[in-house]
Amino acid sequence: MKYTITNQPNSIVEIKIELNKNDLLPFEEKALAELAKSVQMNGYRQGKVPLELAKTKISPTELAEKTASFAIEEIYPKIILEEKINALGYPEVRITKIIPDQEIEFQVKVAQLKEILLPDYKNIAKEFKKKTEISVSENEIEETLKWIYLSRNKNAKEGEPLKIDDEFAQSLGNFKDLEDLKKNIKEGLQMEKEQKETEKWRIELLEKIMEKIKWDLPEILVETEIQKMIEELKVRLEEMNLPYDKYLEQIKKTEKDLEKDLRETAEKRVKIGLILREIALKEKISVSEEEVQKRTEKIISQIYDENLKEKINPEQLKEFVANLIENEKVFSFLENQSNPQ
Repeated sequence: MKYTITNQPNSIVEIKIELNKNDLLPFEEKALAELAKSVQMNGYRQGKVPLELAKTKISPTELAEKTASFAIEEIYPKIILEEKINALGYPEVRITKIIPDQEIEFQVKVAQLKEILLPDYKNIAKEFKKKTEISVSENEIEETLKWIYLSRNKNAKEGEPLKIDDEFAQSLGNFKDLEDLKKNIKEGLQMEKEQKETEKWRIELLEKIMEKIKWDLPEILVETEIQKMIEELKVRLEEMNLPYDKYLEQIKKTEKDLEKDLRETAEKRVKIGLILREIALKEKISVSEEEVQKRTEKIISQIYDENLKEKINPEQLKEFVANLIENEKVFSFLENQSNPQ
């Protein structure tokens, strides 16, 4: 057996395989035994015709094609393992030459995930400092109080004196007085600002890392991400009782137009996912089964719609949760580089 491997654009690897008569013998015997099962001859039950006799009823081309099929099934995975090709999805196989009982050549093309050469992400994170001081102004607290008051008093007008006092605060819940309510609002705004700042820092840091990587993204990953985004959109539209086709009509786009619009975001999401995955591998960041189980149970416990619960695929949810926890751990690791304890 001979084979050659050629790297092509868009992370495609092409494998050309040549098999001679001796290489083909075990696969031909297997192919003949398989095809003989459907051969019918007088004096024999179907499937019991001797192989030599059955061979006279099978066309050489059919036998050669079946032989090639069995050869591909066995040889392709072995080459992938031996050559350490990180193959993605199903391969595209084309038989390029068949000489029955003599020779078969075939070509395999498959997307591969190449090793991502990360820059010094620890140093980038170290230099990329988070904003340390986040404050909430009195004006922000007053504006939030005003919004709460107006939302609770639909008939109140913007210019009217607002009755924001201890009694109003107590009517909202377990608050002793107006100052207690203000304190609660301040804590909530502080937490919201910190969360937004953290998310902003994470995105900007990943973009810094991203721009220092030479990318050769496998198209299959981008296409898969686009379809995932469309499915996410369909779920959101379903929650709004808006059919997907009606939505496309409203935005005056075809699905192909939508896919083009989503491509840039999909590429970015794929790159982010690959960066986080690679850092997790390099830093030996792992997620235990117990962690996944606890978080999964928590998510399910927060879903009160029984119909929605029934639609959940447990294995897909666990995979999502495992990925979520791993990403959180990677971000925590990067944040520690930026703000060492």
